[in-house]
Parts: sequence; C-alpha cells; structure tokens
Amino acid sequence: MQTVSFKNCTENYYYSTQWPGMEGDEDHAAKGRLARCLCQSYLQKPDTAISRKIMEIYNSDGRRVLFNTSHNKNYNKLDSIIKYRKMAFDTLALYD
Repeated sequence: MQTVSFKNCTENYYYSTQWPGMEGDEDHAAKGRLARCLCQSYLQKPDTAISRKIMEIYNSDGRRVLFNTSHNKNYNKLDSIIKYRKMAFDTLALYD
C-alpha cells in the first residue's frame, strides 16, 4: 500500500508489479486523484501552496492536455486546469 498526500488531501493505492510494463500507472492514477482533490480544495479556499502543487502535478505529467480555448495565453493556466480537472488529471490505470 502506498500513499500520496498534500495538505488535506490523501490518496491510498496499491502498487503492483504483477503486470510488466505497467510500472508507474498506479502512481499516475493516484496523483491524478490527489490533484482532483486539491482542485476541489482550492475552489473552496484558494491557497498558494495548493495551486503550486496542482501545477507541479500537471507539469510533471507526460500526458498534458492543451485546453480548447480561443486564446493561447489561456493554455495551461491554473483556472483552466481546475475547470477541466477531470480531463487534465486522468485517474485510470488500465491493465490488459
């Protein structure tokens, strides 16, 4: 059992080595769930530390989303990431 947490958000997950080539997918999914929780927390009470953590998780993820906005300056901004958090933070770990 592994845990990722920040401030008032904590995600527990099981890390498995049973499926070769899938290493890290559980981490990715757990960080996505953590980021969604942090977005929800930020909406309730804006906090600089939480916004930095959200951006850190978003920027460290290789599967970044470019948001469909009409202006390039809006791409990858915190407000867009929070608005489209379900799309920005994928929480699935698929096994074959």
